[in-house]
Amino acid sequence: MVGALLIAAIFESAGALLAGGDVVDTISKGIIDPALVPDSETFVWAMVAALVSSALWVNLATWIGAPVSTTHAVVGGVMGRAGLSSIVSPDTVTTMVRPPSRIG
Repeated sequence: MVGALLIAAIFESAGALLAGGDVVDTISKGIIDPALVPDSETFVWAMVAALVSSALWVNLATWIGAPVSTTHAVVGGVMGRAGLSSIVSPDTVTTMVRPPSRIG
């Protein structure tokens, strides 16, 4: 069991270090089109709304025993708030929603 935990810790850390920057860029700049954001305050409140909504969803799903993905919750929160403010980047969202068989 200790070996499995050690291997998991190594690969989780490696994944975060190697691909974490790309994920942060996609969530903070790819889903929301910076050209459509009127000011920095709107962007900050959009991120706060996404954080609060994803935290509430993850806690509710955990409480009722449903499987939940924190990443999906955060991306859904950002997409929902961006869509509400009409600051969403359609190209990125289309790529995320399109089935993998139709990409390319």
